[in-house]
Amino acid sequence: MRSASLVLGLFGLFVGALSLAACGDDLPPPPPADSGTRDGSLTDSSTPGDSSTMDSGAGSDTGSPMDSGMAGDSSLPGCGPGTVIELFQDTASGSITVNLAGGGNRFLAVWTSLAGGRLNMSSQQFTSDGTSTAVVAVTDDDAITRDPTATWIGDAWMVAWTESVGGANSAFEIWTRVLEPDGSPRAAAVRVTDDALQDFSPAIQHGSTTTSLIWIQRSDAGVQTVIGLAVDGAGAPVGSPALIQGGSDAPIRAFLGPRDTGSIAGWTQAGDPGNDLRTRPVLDSGGAANLPITMSTSSNVFGTVDFTYGLDRGAALFDVRDGATNSIAFRSFDSNGAPIGVERIVTTADLMGQSPSIAAFSGGYAALWRASATARRHMRLVLIDVDGVVVSETQIAALGTVPGQSFIRASADGELFALWTDQDGAATSIQASFLVCGTE
Repeated sequence: MRSASLVLGLFGLFVGALSLAACGDDLPPPPPADSGTRDGSLTDSSTPGDSSTMDSGAGSDTGSPMDSGMAGDSSLPGCGPGTVIELFQDTASGSITVNLAGGGNRFLAVWTSLAGGRLNMSSQQFTSDGTSTAVVAVTDDDAITRDPTATWIGDAWMVAWTESVGGANSAFEIWTRVLEPDGSPRAAAVRVTDDALQDFSPAIQHGSTTTSLIWIQRSDAGVQTVIGLAVDGAGAPVGSPALIQGGSDAPIRAFLGPRDTGSIAGWTQAGDPGNDLRTRPVLDSGGAANLPITMSTSSNVFGTVDFTYGLDRGAALFDVRDGATNSIAFRSFDSNGAPIGVERIVTTADLMGQSPSIAAFSGGYAALWRASATARRHMRLVLIDVDGVVVSETQIAALGTVPGQSFIRASADGELFALWTDQDGAATSIQASFLVCGTE
């Protein structure tokens, strides 16, 4: 791990601001209940079930009521801001969606933008020594590309996205593509779905033996379900799609994250009185194991969910809304995806948060979210121990007032890389930073 005194982040990289054409009239509407980009992953035991056997998750909670999780001591190193770089800028407001993946000592940023007047995907690879490659086009055609997601598969990256050709055929389908370590395409794109339905919000994660993919599917009757599927090393389907969640508990957004030897699927769905976060282990085959459980105890989960897995447990970080208050909640889970301990709110009433991301780091977790207070909006780096106690927190970059996305990932050699979007007037930019960490 770099010490705090080491000079970081001086790249030979500079991507100038790009002025792009506005979206054409032939763009189809966004997918229903589109949630933008998410991040996530999957295990091995049973077959997918249907909603008639799914349990409510009652009784999965243990311990005392929610705790603020503030203060505490830990062996986590102190971390602070590094040099902030701009990867890309788009003058077409709201067209950018991003995702960040980590693998070994590499990171891959992927994003969609209105390059050439159509939504297409680009990538850029970074390594933990602070170097980077050039921006590469992942898609470059007349189709509409949304919701990019990426994972490292051992010797390459695999990306997935939602695509529509517009016009009379306005159905959204899921595609994949394998990229070289530098982010350039290795092979042709693969169409995963071809069902003329609305397939959107994909999340991809490489598990213990295969790569798993989930997405939300909306039928012609408007019924939404979470679908799972395994894909091979080329991104092609293995077997048939499996139901992860459906029936009367219609999912709103879907997420995928790592756990021990597999992955965990998560989704938000309407509860009483607000939305719940439900989770379920997913097999390497793409099907689901065990029954879904309710991970959250807060009354209204909304927005972003992110998962990570550490030495012997995982953690979920998610948005919670209570009236006008936007908070971030933390919850641990075991190797089978079952909640551990209690849900903790890790923000404070005077410094709210949105769009959280989390990565296993130095025996605990590093988290990133968009903090907001009067005249003080910024990206906030927070170190959290395994029990959900906040150890330290610091501001790493100022932000505008428009909501956006944020991601943090850790490399195998202990470096942290942060990625976020920011909007200033009509321009939306993608910004990133290697964070400076060292033992205290």
